[in-house]
Amino acid sequence: MLSMSAIACSDKAAEPSTDTSIDKQDATQNDLPQKSRVIIREDLEPYKFLYVDIPNVLHVESIGTEVYIVDNDRIIAVISSADDRVNNIKDAHKIVMKHFADGIEGRGKGESVDNLVITKSEKLNINNRDMYKFIGTMDATFSSDTVYKVNVVGYSFICEEVSCGIWGIVTSKEQEEQDKQIKQIKQIETVIDKMVKTVEVKDME
Repeated sequence: MLSMSAIACSDKAAEPSTDTSIDKQDATQNDLPQKSRVIIREDLEPYKFLYVDIPNVLHVESIGTEVYIVDNDRIIAVISSADDRVNNIKDAHKIVMKHFADGIEGRGKGESVDNLVITKSEKLNINNRDMYKFIGTMDATFSSDTVYKVNVVGYSFICEEVSCGIWGIVTSKEQEEQDKQIKQIKQIETVIDKMVKTVEVKDME
């Protein structure tokens, strides 16, 4: 399973601000035509997997954290930390954050993300599963030695005592194009909002 990242991430304003319940709304096949599968418990028989419907994207990596490229400026990651056991979302979120950074760095292109600062958060219950949703920024380097701020949005949650998450990030470094970045992160947020409603834990098929 993916090892913990050595990247130091800080998590500010991590306490949920609201508590909301969302009824199940199935995404259409056209919205999310593919399915992601990441292992969450290999100490059980049969193995347990996290299944999530995903959009048409280029699959990049599958080592505990699955990283998907939506286009040149947007990335979505489906995350599982199968070696850790947690019983609260706050701890799960911190673990997922480290695995997210590890997954980005693991692409082998000199990319990294660090120092998550949360600007908005809420606690949700989606299909009877508690989730922590956040919007914020991270320090990043993408194909450059320059560190700059990028927008990130995601959900952290627990499945079978394992920290899991679905996170999205906009990697564009054109800081003057704020309107473009806001539009892109909203697009990612819309996709992830649909993805979390398809989360299932199932035995290995």
